[in-house]
Amino acid sequence: MSETINARAAASSLVTGDKIPVWSLAAASGRSATLELVFNLIRDTYRATNITVTGNRVFEGSITLPARSVAIAAIDATGTPGVSTYLRGDGVWSSPSGAGDVVGPASATTPNFASFGDATGKLLADSGYNPASFATPGHTHTEAALVLADNTTGNASTGRHGFLVKLSGMVGQYLTGTGTWATPSGGTGDVSGPGSAVLNNFASFASSDGKSVQDSGYGASSFATPGHTHDVGDINATGTPSSANYLRGDGTWTAPSGSGDVVGPASSVTNNFTSFADETGKLVADSGYGPSSFATPTHTHTEAALSLSDNTTANASTDKHGLLPKLDGESGHFLNGAGSWATPSGGSGSSAYHYASPATADTTWTITHSLSQKYVIVVCAVAGVQVIPSEVEFTSDSVVTITWASAVTGNAVVIG
Repeated sequence: MSETINARAAASSLVTGDKIPVWSLAAASGRSATLELVFNLIRDTYRATNITVTGNRVFEGSITLPARSVAIAAIDATGTPGVSTYLRGDGVWSSPSGAGDVVGPASATTPNFASFGDATGKLLADSGYNPASFATPGHTHTEAALVLADNTTGNASTGRHGFLVKLSGMVGQYLTGTGTWATPSGGTGDVSGPGSAVLNNFASFASSDGKSVQDSGYGASSFATPGHTHDVGDINATGTPSSANYLRGDGTWTAPSGSGDVVGPASSVTNNFTSFADETGKLVADSGYGPSSFATPTHTHTEAALSLSDNTTANASTDKHGLLPKLDGESGHFLNGAGSWATPSGGSGSSAYHYASPATADTTWTITHSLSQKYVIVVCAVAGVQVIPSEVEFTSDSVVTITWASAVTGNAVVIG
């Protein structure tokens, strides 16, 4: 005969792998006893049965809980479980602050910028640069600081203003509205040219009346350029130039005697430039400036950063493009290919009529001239600047109607 002894225990604090002790289970002589243990582990019920004891013995042992997984939803915690939350030790689902995966340098200089130390994207280094290493957004430059070259990058176009294209070198050419140098039509001219000429040669007068020109036989290559240089051998001096000789003020190549007579500072900062410390020319000091104190040769600026003044340093020339020369205030003058403001000659038989608009701005100027011909050349200026109107209509032989997009005042020259 056997009997079942039920032993139930609440074991909500047990976890998988824990052992439940079973003590002093005895069976009467000639009988067997079956032990059934039932307990709860986090809302799940576990059962261990058929533990049989026979004879007059005491059973002492333990039962090991079987492996069991627990569903996330079954965990008793506050907060909301999700892909960005984790179970905290106090029973709360939360998003931990976490730790970065990028390693910083062992030390750094305040307030230097950080830069990547290798190609992995996980290592930072002190870049050695800080805000003082660079120019500020609002800094400016004088026109003398411009380094101009023969390129068209910043030239004015129909989309924006900009630099004047480099000059053509031809006094008879003028800048057109398309940004090219051309000879204006509209006159026969009273100067006779040669039967032929060498391309790019200069013209010279062939007579004293100023009405005849000829090929001078000289071109730009016949003369030295403004930036030309000379070899040491071209210097008119006595003695022999060499690595040991220097040109003395009396025009002699000679080896100076003595050693340096300039005294340096007690200390200096590496890479800083030196400067004179007094007016003797014999004492130098650390200037406090180095290469990083100045902008690099390749830095750029917007036109808003330019600080313009009345000088010709950066004006356009036949060698390079540059700035437009300052206006001369004459509405009848135009910029010629040599960079001068002048009145274009119209040849013999040409005349001009000057017109000033009414003091009150208007969108229409009606010009009645006395040139007695219908098709003429009309040049308009508003506020001293040559402009192109919206429309020019030759109404009759003596009337020209000019239409503007908006009301303006200014001057016009009618050339016949």
